[in-house]
Amino acid sequence: MSTTNLNILLADDDTDDCELFEAAINELPHSIDLTIVNNGKQLIDHLNFTKSLPDLLFLDINMPLKNGLECLLEIRQNPKLNDLNIIVFSTTIAGHTLDNLYDYGVQYYLCKPDLFSELKKSLEKIITLSTQQFLTYKNRKLIQLSREDFTMGFSNKFQK
Repeated sequence: MSTTNLNILLADDDTDDCELFEAAINELPHSIDLTIVNNGKQLIDHLNFTKSLPDLLFLDINMPLKNGLECLLEIRQNPKLNDLNIIVFSTTIAGHTLDNLYDYGVQYYLCKPDLFSELKKSLEKIITLSTQQFLTYKNRKLIQLSREDFTMGFSNKFQK
């Protein structure tokens, strides 16, 4: 087991996706504390009342009560939360929405993969980058991870 000790927060309303995410995290060679919230209201409440912010927030866009974009805007307007590292973890997103994610301060977009092995590879890549400090809000890099990235390599598809 690696000495990496990360606090990860997953905001996703799909229980199957949450279970797969947790299973993939548990198979990685890192020490990770995972917290899961199931809607946007729970996410904002958790962030506002937690004593320590997560190292990484994986944010689904399509959630009830408050969607991921609403949460993202609220997070970026709160000075206490503004430097939070956010990875959008969602199903297919409309092109104009994906283009706006960079402006909202998202570091990466991870399209929910069909295969467990792809999810595990993607999470390992993101965690490796974050522990090497390549993943920071201040870098403002947005990388879309998809099946093509596994054959073409990990690349910056959207970088200002």
